[in-house]
Amino acid sequence: MFGIWLADCEGARNLIPKAWGGKFPFQVRVKLISHEIEEVPEAIVMSLSTNNSNGRLNNLLNMELADELLKWASGKAKLE
Repeated sequence: MFGIWLADCEGARNLIPKAWGGKFPFQVRVKLISHEIEEVPEAIVMSLSTNNSNGRLNNLLNMELADELLKWASGKAKLE
C-alpha cells in the first residue's frame, strides 16, 4: 500500500474510461500530498482486515485502523 494521496475531485463515472482495463468505472482523481510516494509499513497493512473469501484487503476500515493510518501519515503529509 502506498500513499499519501488526497481526493482532488468529486467521484464520478469513467473519468479515465480505460483505466484498469475499464473494470472500475467509479473513479476519483487524486493528488500526492506527501513529499514523495511512501510505502505504508507492513505492520499497518497487515493489521487491516482482509476478506476471508479472497484474501484481499477490505475497502472499508474501522475507526481504529483509520486512526492508525492517520497517525502514521501525520508526519508525512504536506500542510496546505
